[in-house]
Formats: sequence, C-alpha cells, structure tokens
Amino acid sequence: MTPTPKPDEPHSAEDIETLVVDVDDAVSHRVSVYITSAALKEARKSGMIRGALVIEAVERALEEEVLQGLIKLREKGVPRQGSRFPARPQSRRLTSRAFGAKTRTLWQPAFSEEEIIELDAIMEEVGAKNRSQLISIAVEWYLTPNATLGDSSIDLDS
Repeated sequence: MTPTPKPDEPHSAEDIETLVVDVDDAVSHRVSVYITSAALKEARKSGMIRGALVIEAVERALEEEVLQGLIKLREKGVPRQGSRFPARPQSRRLTSRAFGAKTRTLWQPAFSEEEIIELDAIMEEVGAKNRSQLISIAVEWYLTPNATLGDSSIDLDS
C-alpha cells in the first residue's frame, strides 16, 4: 500500500480507490426507499450524496414541523372535498403504471450506525411505520415542494 500523500500532493488512482473503500466501509447501512420520479430527478440534480440529502430533508421537515402531518396524511389519505366519508388511503393496485398513476423508483441512501440510530429515534418521535416511510416523505416534501396533498407523491403508501 502506498503511503497517504500530504494534503498538497496529488492523489494517485490507488490512493483514491483506498479512500473510496474506507468511506464505503464507514457507511454500512443502506435503506431501501421508493420515491417519486420527480423527487428522484431533483435528487440527481442536487448533486448531494444520498445520505446527506436525506439528513438535510429530515432536519428541514422537523424544523418546519411538517413531518408528523405528512406521515398522518400518507397513513389516512387525503379527504375528498365535499365528501361526508372519511379519507381513504389510495390502494396500491391503483398506483401501478397500468392505471396511469405516478410510480416510485428504488433509491438507496447509505448511513453510518450513528445516523441509523438517529433516524430510528426520529421515526419513533414522528410516528413513521419504518425508515423507508420516514425518508420518502421527508425527501419528497423537501425536493418537490409544489406537490399538492392529493398528489400521489404525498398520499401513497411507502
């Protein structure tokens, strides 16, 4: 193994490979999340590392005090205006491409053990069913602020 160059020296390809391996070893927990294509597009445009983007989105949603409400909306669904009946969550069957609905894409941010512990604490705090639900709701809210409450990017199961 080559010695690590000083900060002002250029890195060789081998040094860069070693640095990447070290980072990958430290970030050992991937979470499978399904997000809307609009959120995925915005995530790619942001240029941020997925885990960092999630942390930013969750923290912003907590600061704005919207996370708990969005989780409840996804759980209960959006009430139809003028209806006397309670809101119903949208059926997964009606969210497939065959029905023309917006579908979700797998997205896998990675986290350190400490970040997973914090995500789990926040999940409990806001009443999310699982990490995937917490992350998808926060990221979609953060990246697609113009989505309406009746939009499938907000009210579908994760």
